[in-house]
Amino acid sequence: MKKPLNYQCSEYDCGPTAIMNAISCLFEADDFPPLFIKVINSYCMDNCNCSGMPCVYGTSRDALRFVAAWINNYAASTGFKLHCVCAEGEAVNLSVDSELSHCLRTGGSAVVNCMLEDIFHYITLTGLQGDRVGVFDPYYDERDNMGKGVECIDDHPMEYNRLVEKTVLDSIDGRDYSMHVLKDRIALCFYRTD
Repeated sequence: MKKPLNYQCSEYDCGPTAIMNAISCLFEADDFPPLFIKVINSYCMDNCNCSGMPCVYGTSRDALRFVAAWINNYAASTGFKLHCVCAEGEAVNLSVDSELSHCLRTGGSAVVNCMLEDIFHYITLTGLQGDRVGVFDPYYDERDNMGKGVECIDDHPMEYNRLVEKTVLDSIDGRDYSMHVLKDRIALCFYRTD
């Protein structure tokens, strides 16, 4: 049985929450390996703030790369039907031939970094809907108006809580949900392999 996607517990755990949501979109709760929860939470939230406090600067791109490699190794050794592709920099966009578009077009899900209230933030992309993308933002926000090109949705808790125009996600202007600076972009694209 599918479960509603989760919101983060703190101001800093958007990374692991977005990753687990991306995998939850693809598998029933009975098929979600509990070891994933342990590994994802163990390796994410690895950044320190400028005072040296651990975890309070969220999850690094290095941690995302590690989690992607770990998932692929786990799948290869156990036969679990999941594959993760890590795309970075200019390759992370929603053009027709991009890895990210291919993933969403073929029933996969993805985690990308974007801007939210002037800070980097991780969200889950769950599918394409014309010129918009189904997004589950793990940061609970009660604002009804998220700006032009972003629609709040509350009746699809197992899929998305925002519909965001592709042009907003692909923009470099730094507004909410913009994937922003090309060199800083990263996406984990999750595919079921059965």
